[in-house]
Amino acid sequence: MGRGKRKHVKLRAPVTSQGHKNHSDREIIDKVHQLNQKIAAGEDVPKSARLEIEKAGGINAYQVASQRGERKAKYGNFTSAVWVTKQLKSCGLKPKDGRLRLLDVGAVTLQYEPFSSWIECEAIDLNPQHRAIIKADATQYKSSPFNVIVLSLVLNFTGDAVERGAILRNCRRLQVDGGHLFVVLPLKCLINSRLFTTERLDMIMSSLGYKSLLCHQSKKLSFHMFELAAPDRKETFSRKTLKRGPGMNKFEIILETS
Repeated sequence: MGRGKRKHVKLRAPVTSQGHKNHSDREIIDKVHQLNQKIAAGEDVPKSARLEIEKAGGINAYQVASQRGERKAKYGNFTSAVWVTKQLKSCGLKPKDGRLRLLDVGAVTLQYEPFSSWIECEAIDLNPQHRAIIKADATQYKSSPFNVIVLSLVLNFTGDAVERGAILRNCRRLQVDGGHLFVVLPLKCLINSRLFTTERLDMIMSSLGYKSLLCHQSKKLSFHMFELAAPDRKETFSRKTLKRGPGMNKFEIILETS
């Protein structure tokens, strides 16, 4: 009896590995965002909603997807370090001697290493995927003051609106006078939310003592650069409906007293 051809069995990769194909990067990121936001907003979701996050790959799969996604999967070839350093140079903020202290919040890679000759980067994240990234909560993190703080696609992932405000307040505490804060958000958080707009963001930042230096938009992202120029006015911003219409999201930032 002749031997038949041996069948090759393809082993399935774990859901957290980069070889997993059951969910695209976009599906994993969107699934985690949507479910976290529904849970945080107290919306009527099935009891199994938290389990759905794990089925989508959980936080580990999100981090793996983000490592590729920040560069290409979700927002083209965007890399925040390239944009941030370009703006610092164009504003004449690259030092002739010494280095700027920079806090990269929600870091998934050490993307500022190529600029280490003039930037001293401290990278933090709640679930670090690199041993050099510090495990830390951005709402409570303490360190020496920073010249530059970067919140690139961070506020939109935080599922709780009050926590978003707490992150901004803590960044204010960590920033040197005259320092610069960079914020990158998905454009839909500003133009398609019934609770948030660019004007609302500027009002919140102004109350914290920041003035807007730059704001521009791409097809999918909104870019903001602020300078710390005044004392914190200790104002609060609660939920407020700003727009109405079908299909709008509920992204917002709530600023409470510190």
